[in-house]
Amino acid sequence: EQLLDKLLDNAIDFHIPGTPIEIEISRQGQGCRLSVSNQGPTIEQSKQQEIFGLLSHRQREKASESHIGLGLFVARIISEQHGGNIAVKNLKQPPGVEFTVDFKQSNTH
Repeated sequence: EQLLDKLLDNAIDFHIPGTPIEIEISRQGQGCRLSVSNQGPTIEQSKQQEIFGLLSHRQREKASESHIGLGLFVARIISEQHGGNIAVKNLKQPPGVEFTVDFKQSNTH
């Protein structure tokens, strides 16, 4: 729940007002994938891994607003604790980003 909350908070913070935020859960082999995507500013390729670090900084479209990025750090920690892998990719048309978390099937109950 907290992982989804952090990904949604990020999508809300960076989406273009009036555009949808999409959430998808799909089966991936023996596991599943959670995806959250939004239309808005893309993330430079060189910064796509560092945004998951502690206190990563990301500038919003308005120069006066910034985003510390603690939520994405928390999302990474939660996904890793559950055997998942979090990633981000830029979307081309319309421009935006998609965060995905892949979970492998667990043999423990």
